[in-house]
Amino acid sequence: MCCLITFISHFTFAASDKSTATPTYKISADAKLSTQYIERGLAISDGNPALNASFIFNLGPQFRFGFWGSNISNISSNDDNFWLKLLADVHVDFNQNSNLAIYLNDDHFYKSSVRNGQRAGLKYNYFLYLAEVEWMNNFEGTHTDSVYFNGGKLFDFRQSMKYGGKLGYTVQHSVNYANYFDFKLLGIYDINKNANVEVGFTLSTQSSQFNNRGDPAIYASISLSN
Repeated sequence: MCCLITFISHFTFAASDKSTATPTYKISADAKLSTQYIERGLAISDGNPALNASFIFNLGPQFRFGFWGSNISNISSNDDNFWLKLLADVHVDFNQNSNLAIYLNDDHFYKSSVRNGQRAGLKYNYFLYLAEVEWMNNFEGTHTDSVYFNGGKLFDFRQSMKYGGKLGYTVQHSVNYANYFDFKLLGIYDINKNANVEVGFTLSTQSSQFNNRGDPAIYASISLSN
């Protein structure tokens, strides 16, 4: 629990990434159970189920801070790991359907600290369009910088369903890896205003350099929020 901050993490259209919601003076929380955790097209939980949760303190309509956590596995070990993300962000609402978030993350991994690091980024929402750029100072534990660009769109399908896609591109400076694209298709069903189910498909280029962690994969998740 994934200094301070993000889809609160990796681009996602899940309930835990409600960028269009105006924060108030309260504590908000959410939890997400997934068949596996995938970020930037790469499997993070070794194909195992993952439980992610966050607690956010909303200080007025612009500023939020809190923490996010996951039971994700340590990629380099069979032992279970614990990922703690301290986070803060500032929201700028241009109108009801357009807003910008500026965020900062501090990632800590236990039992291994190899992948600890900071992230900072900008996320812009316009209706159901999303564009994001994120900087990371420890790409895949190499202690080198990377910049992640992604964008996507959701489409309404009936009253309680959405579907869409996202395309991302990672630019990094490690001599051990090449830049790569990742792609996601997903569908969301809103059970009610506080719960939804998501099913998706992801893949990435250059998967072999990550020990095939970027191979095509299917996931399903259920999210709950207050």
